[in-house]
Amino acid sequence: MEQTMNMTVKKDRLSEQTTVPAGVPVMAFDEVCSRAASDLWELQSGRMASRALSCLIEPEVGDRVLIATDGALGVIVSIISRQQGDTVSLNAANGGDIVLSADALALRGRREVALQAEAAISLAAPLGAVETVAYSLTQSVQGSLVTVADSIIEQARNVHLTADETIMTHAQIHSVTADQDLFMDADRINMG
Repeated sequence: MEQTMNMTVKKDRLSEQTTVPAGVPVMAFDEVCSRAASDLWELQSGRMASRALSCLIEPEVGDRVLIATDGALGVIVSIISRQQGDTVSLNAANGGDIVLSADALALRGRREVALQAEAAISLAAPLGAVETVAYSLTQSVQGSLVTVADSIIEQARNVHLTADETIMTHAQIHSVTADQDLFMDADRINMG
C-alpha cells in the first residue's frame, strides 16, 4: 500500500504487468498437431517441441500438453489429457530402457495382458516360485522345449503324446502301471 496526499492506494500485484527475463522458461498449455520427426512434435501454437526425459508417455496428435519454452523450441513436460479410451504408450524419450523397481509390482488388465519381445522374455525367481494359473494354456515353440527340474509331477484326466518320429524315455528304474488294461501295439515289439 502507498499513501499519497492523504489517500491510500492499494496496488494489485496480479494486475501489474510482469516481464519474463530472457532465458527463463515459460510454462504453457498447448495441443499436439502432428509429429514432425522421431522425437519432435508440432504444436497448435506453431511451436515445435521435443519431449522431456521425465515425460514417459509418448505424445499423440490431439493431446493437450504442458510445455516449457525459453524461445521458439519447446519441451513437452507432461501430457495433460487425451481422448477417452485412447492407448497410452510408455516410451523413454532418449530411446533407452525403462526399468520398474519396487518391493512388489503388479500388472493388471481387465481384458488382457500381453508381453512381447523380438528377442527374449525372461522370468526369474531364483529364491521363489513362478506360478501359472489359467483355464487354458497353449505353448507354441519352433525350436526346442527344455525342462530341467529335480522332480516333475503332472496330473491330468487324459494325456496324449504324439511325435512324428521318436519318443524316448530312459531311467534307472522305469515303471508303467495301469489299474485296468495296458495296451502295446506295433508292427514289431523288441524286448530285452
